[in-house]
Amino acid sequence: GGRPGGLGERRKPAFLVRLIGLPDHAMPWWTSLLLFGLAVLLWLSGRRNPDEVIGLLEKLLSALLVVVVLLESRNVVLESLALLAVLQLPALPRRPE
Repeated sequence: GGRPGGLGERRKPAFLVRLIGLPDHAMPWWTSLLLFGLAVLLWLSGRRNPDEVIGLLEKLLSALLVVVVLLESRNVVLESLALLAVLQLPALPRRPE
């Protein structure tokens, strides 16, 4: 074990060794619901805000919270609903060539 490798051997980068040992934790369901509810409140507040810049900021924060919930909660139901919502978005019309 303590011998150094030969000249032709490559060593693994240190960050690969650390990434392998990361625990696989999912966000609790109540935290997901709390953050998702906060995202909805921020979105509604952004729509009602008379200042357009602050309203846009609130909507961006709301979208960021939704992304965090979807990526960290690992909830298949929420991910499926998000996929259905994305599939319902209208397609951009193509320019005639």
